[in-house]
Amino acid sequence: MVETTRMSLSVSADIPGMLTELAGSKSRMGEYLEALIRQVHAGQQVVTSQPGEVEMLTGSLMHLSAKMKELDARLQLLEGKQGK
Repeated sequence: MVETTRMSLSVSADIPGMLTELAGSKSRMGEYLEALIRQVHAGQQVVTSQPGEVEMLTGSLMHLSAKMKELDARLQLLEGKQGK
């Protein structure tokens, strides 16, 4: 059996209802929070261990966004010519 620790948290009044909905039931809230915290922690470890990766991804997204705008403009131009 896994060792557990009881915690007491203060949250906004609407959070317990949201957590119950996300977890599926009140009895699974702890499991859900545990999995969520592990995922967030693992994600932060990846980002902090590889400097420059976020900037590279940001640049790639900006390039893809510009390419999509270019293709959208070309499509609108082509559709406009067909309508005439």
